[in-house]
Amino acid sequence: MTEARKIVELGHSQRKNHNLKVRQPLKSMEYGRSTRFSPEIEELIMKELNLKSLRYRKSRNYQQFSAEDLVITPQLQRGK
Repeated sequence: MTEARKIVELGHSQRKNHNLKVRQPLKSMEYGRSTRFSPEIEELIMKELNLKSLRYRKSRNYQQFSAEDLVITPQLQRGK
């Protein structure tokens, strides 16, 4: 559970760095870990970060957002 909290903290930090509020859902996030989280923990991470999908990759790095999730298109900028 400690690792799940760390991933959520990193996700919130990335959102803050890119000026993306939690109310704006993201298409996906990928996290790296030696083993996959249980489906229940993955569901909690998705709810906390407002994600449509969560992908697992065997790795030592905690997580990364895919680039397409962090690009704000001109249409979205006009809506501000």
